Amino acid sequence: RFGGMGHQVSLLYRSKEIYLLVSLVLFILVTPLFEGSRLGHIVIDGLLSLVLLASINTASGDSRVRLGALALAIAAMSLMWVNISDPSAIGRIVGLTLYIGLNILVIGVMLRRIVLAPTVTTEVICAGIGLYLLIGVTWTLTFIVMETIDPSTFELLSPSLQKGLSDYLYFSFATLTTLGYGDITPATPIARIWAVAEAVTGVLYIAVLIARLVSLYRS
Repeated sequence: RFGGMGHQVSLLYRSKEIYLLVSLVLFILVTPLFEGSRLGHIVIDGLLSLVLLASINTASGDSRVRLGALALAIAAMSLMWVNISDPSAIGRIVGLTLYIGLNILVIGVMLRRIVLAPTVTTEVICAGIGLYLLIGVTWTLTFIVMETIDPSTFELLSPSLQKGLSDYLYFSFATLTTLGYGDITPATPIARIWAVAEAVTGVLYIAVLIARLVSLYRS
């Protein structure tokens, strides 16, 4: 009995999906605590780098593909870290754009893996949750890039919001889960369509993925 439990713990420890899920949860929870502090930029960019490395490690099963993705990830992180003190710098925007592109590739690979999974395992469940959080974080970064390029992209209707990273995380997940509190709203046509696309993605993801996992569990 104890040997079986030890085997399960060992599998959980070795699971790459667990690392991704933990890194995403840390990023989402810690960002509001450190944003605006003296070390905030370093901590937040460190967590962003951790999420990117964990997502690449989770999605890639081919060592050559992993090395190529890692090279792009290093380029993205380097551009972000070099311009860490200037959010509007071209280099940081390019770095965030590379980061978003890599995340999109990871999302596609992980989604395919979940859909084609023959059985429901701990890894599949963690991958499903982590993928949902990764979608929200990726959309957050796209909102930041859009706002950096055009500062009038979003309109704040609450004095407590300041267009920081935590505010865009809040808006992204409120949109993804279709809560829609209305205290921050997209003010340009492109931003509105992009927010609608996130809401639709969130609804379809829950409907399709949960149906897939339930069908796998029953079989």
